[in-house]
Amino acid sequence: ADVTDILAASPEVLVVGTGYAGFMEVSKPLRSALKDHNIQLIAEKTPEALRAFNQLHSERKRVAGAFHLTC
Repeated sequence: ADVTDILAASPEVLVVGTGYAGFMEVSKPLRSALKDHNIQLIAEKTPEALRAFNQLHSERKRVAGAFHLTC
């Protein structure tokens, strides 16, 4: 999904997986856009991000995810 699609969906939380080793960074413009839309950001290494996403989903939170699989 595109960032505009995520913002339009109005999740409470966006969980970003930053890769297996955590090398991917969330850009400042994305951080600003999320803040402007009152969307909480959780950015963790992908395995931890998947656990966070699944936990939030099980709690019935409106959650979106973006998961980088390499690096």
